[in-house]
Amino acid sequence: MILITLLSNIGKCLPLAAYGSEATIRQRLALSVGMFPRGEVGIGVLLVSLEIFRQKNMLAVPGIQESIAVGGLSLALNLALTGLFILVVIRLLERSVSQQRQ
Repeated sequence: MILITLLSNIGKCLPLAAYGSEATIRQRLALSVGMFPRGEVGIGVLLVSLEIFRQKNMLAVPGIQESIAVGGLSLALNLALTGLFILVVIRLLERSVSQQRQ
């Protein structure tokens, strides 16, 4: 579950590789971290998958319940860490703003 969470959050760091001329690395990192707790799409896909498996009577197939559980727990972990992510974004942007003023 933690590995899945880390991989999904690393994938949200794409802005680090772009927008080099428009924003500092701190601003791009803040944008990326700000996207970490966004799980609306993930939970939507999870619920649609669960319904499809239920309709096809496949919930008892080995691995399906486990994969749904891992996906749900990964999403819950990201949402539980939202406060921490917000603090990281604030710190990154505070430093970025103070460096631009100098």
